[in-house]
Order: sequence, then structure tokens, then C-alpha cells
Amino acid sequence: NEALLAALRQSESRHHSNFQALMALSRRYNSLKESEQAMVDKHIDGMDQVDRELADVMRARILLSQGNPKEALRYVRGMERNELALEAHADALVASDRAEEAARLVFEEGLRRGDIPLATEALEIATVNGLVDVAADIALTLMGHDDGKPVRLKALRTLQSVARSANRWHDVATRTEQVMEELETTGLPVPEIEYWRLAEALFFMEKFHKALSVLLDAPAVSFSEREKAQLFLSILHKANEVQRTRRDNTRPVANLGDKRVYSMFMRAASDWVGDEQIATLAMSVVVMAPGSAFNESQIAAFREYSEQYFERHGENASIKQIEVEDDDLDPLIEFLRSGEARQRN
Repeated sequence: NEALLAALRQSESRHHSNFQALMALSRRYNSLKESEQAMVDKHIDGMDQVDRELADVMRARILLSQGNPKEALRYVRGMERNELALEAHADALVASDRAEEAARLVFEEGLRRGDIPLATEALEIATVNGLVDVAADIALTLMGHDDGKPVRLKALRTLQSVARSANRWHDVATRTEQVMEELETTGLPVPEIEYWRLAEALFFMEKFHKALSVLLDAPAVSFSEREKAQLFLSILHKANEVQRTRRDNTRPVANLGDKRVYSMFMRAASDWVGDEQIATLAMSVVVMAPGSAFNESQIAAFREYSEQYFERHGENASIKQIEVEDDDLDPLIEFLRSGEARQRN
């Protein structure tokens, strides 16, 4: 605030010079000292003689700063919609719990002017305030009004987000593929998150092989977040279930013996070996994998992982470790008879 106040003092009566500082201080009015507020008021009164509407926009900003949006609306409602007045009007509507009106106001004004970037700002208002239906409506209209890449991409991302919030997974897959295609055609890199979003949508659509292919074909995939490892292992787990229910001997949906699949599997499992739930899921993926031929190094890697699992989780492990020596199956038979096996399933 000090720099803004200093700029305001130096400008004296040159209203065009103090405009930016005065507007910024109007937004922060409630954080100013009483003497500083008095100075801002004085300069706004001076601005009143030069540009009445601009002075009223600043007064509206002051009222918004003070938490009085309804009074702020009195100053900007009906005002010619220049950028500053429109922004203040929209902010006052949002602060008055009338966010939908704010989004419509900005959108319609943008279309009226033929200013698509301005109309696009309505997407932000609708999205931030949780107006998913309004956001979707605006996004669809924008796609029909402008073929500019930035606007189209923003509209597609909005439609993708709206579909995901409603668990409409077919729509999520469609919009995500469109986002990825839009990025590729403009020469921009596709962020890793888009591959995960597409894989997630395909998973919930029960298209496990396609979901796995998306992640395998991604330029780079990390398991830095728990949800990523959980999704990838769940895709493998469900793919295995599909294979076990088949009556034919077709190739596995997810061949864990494949070098690429096994490498990604071990990264996901190893990164989260300390998480009992994810580690258990990883163990079950290998144990229940049908038709996967593991080589010796893969078997050795999984054996080491299994040892780490039981060492880390001990009695808390969801999978029971049973040691069988010299073909003595008594420990296994006793475990099955005890009913503990059923409790763990």
C-alpha cells in the first residue's frame, strides 16, 4: 500500500496519472488507515469532476472492499459497460450470491461486442462458483462461435471438467481425447494428467485393455501420487478378472510378463510399498495374474517385493504368509479350516 499511496501523493491533481494507484487503493480500501482512506476519498471526489462514471466504479470498489456488494450494485447497475464497470458489476453480483447473473452478464456482453476472450471470462466465473450447467452451456456456445485454438481448448477443458464432476465417463473420455488432439495439432505437449484422465474414464467404462494401452503409450508416467498407483494397479487387477472369466485361451488382456507392463507395475508397487492397501493390491495382481509367463529376473524382483511387504506390514498385512517346508501342507490346511481365510477375503 505504501508505494501506491506515495504514487497518489506525487500525482497531485493529475487525474490521468493517479488512476492506476487510485483504482488499486479502492480495491484495498478496507485495509487502509482512516487518514489514508480520507486521502483516497478526496482524490475520487476530484476524479468525479473529470469522469463521473470512473469515480462511481471506484466507489463501488470501495463498497466491495467493505463487504457491501448490494450498495456497490447501485453505482454500477445501468452504467455503460466499459471494462472496469463490467468487472465491478460482475464482482458485485458474485459477492451478492448472484454468480449466475454475473456469468451471463459477462458472456452476453462479450458476444454483443464480438469479444470472444471477454465472453470466455464467463467460464471462469461459472466454474469457480460451481455452476456446472451454466459453464457447460457457455462452453458449448463458445465452441460454435469461435474456432480459435485457445478458446476451443478452454471450452473443451470446461466440458471435460463438468463431465468428470458428474461421473459421465463416456463424455470424459470423448472430451479428453479432444483436448489431447487439440494440443497435438497446435504443437503443444500433452500433459501427463490428460493420459491419467483418459485412463480413469476408460477404467470406469470397463475398457481395461484400452486404459492400460493409454498409460503404456504415454511419453512419461509417474506414480508420485497415491491415486495414480491405485488406478494403474486397479486396471491390471480388473483386467486379470476379465481374463479369468473367459472360457477361451486368448492372450491375456494385461500380460504382466510383458516387459513394459511389468516394469511399470514394479514402479507403481515399489513407490508405494509402504502403503499396505496399495501393496496388497500389487501382491494380488501378481498372484492372480492368468497366463502371464514371468522370466527369472521378474520372479526374483517380485519375491524381493513380497519379502519387503511382509517385513513392513507384518500382522497388519491383508495377505497371510504361510511357510511350507518339505511339502508339509499342514499349516495351509489349518489356516483354511480356521475360517481366517474367509475373513480375509
